[in-house]
Amino acid sequence: MLKPRWSVLVVDDDSDSCDFVRNLLSEEGFEVAAAADFLQAYSLLVERSFDLLITDLRMPGTDGFSVLAKARELRPGMPMLVLTAYPTWENFLKVRHIGGIDMVDKCAGPEALARAAKTALTDASPMEY
Repeated sequence: MLKPRWSVLVVDDDSDSCDFVRNLLSEEGFEVAAAADFLQAYSLLVERSFDLLITDLRMPGTDGFSVLAKARELRPGMPMLVLTAYPTWENFLKVRHIGGIDMVDKCAGPEALARAAKTALTDASPMEY
């Protein structure tokens, strides 16, 4: 069972995708903050803690791998997911190497993302971060 209002930071430069994820996770009972780029994400991560980070991989400027690395540095035990339209094996291995838990294909549908988020949160101990 999820604790009430898990907090999630979503990082995606595509406003439509970000709004979709925000709405989906809000309906599932998550409290969702959004960032359009690395600098916004960094600012939010410094300002407060989140229970989960979800980031896109391909963004202008700094990519999702850099977001993951900085998040790992700032919040070492926070679970992290990648939501991407480019779910290659190479990207998955790099995500795992940085400390991400899983990678979800944007084409897999909303159920896959909601399931991955819930799994990441229920499998992680809140005391770890």
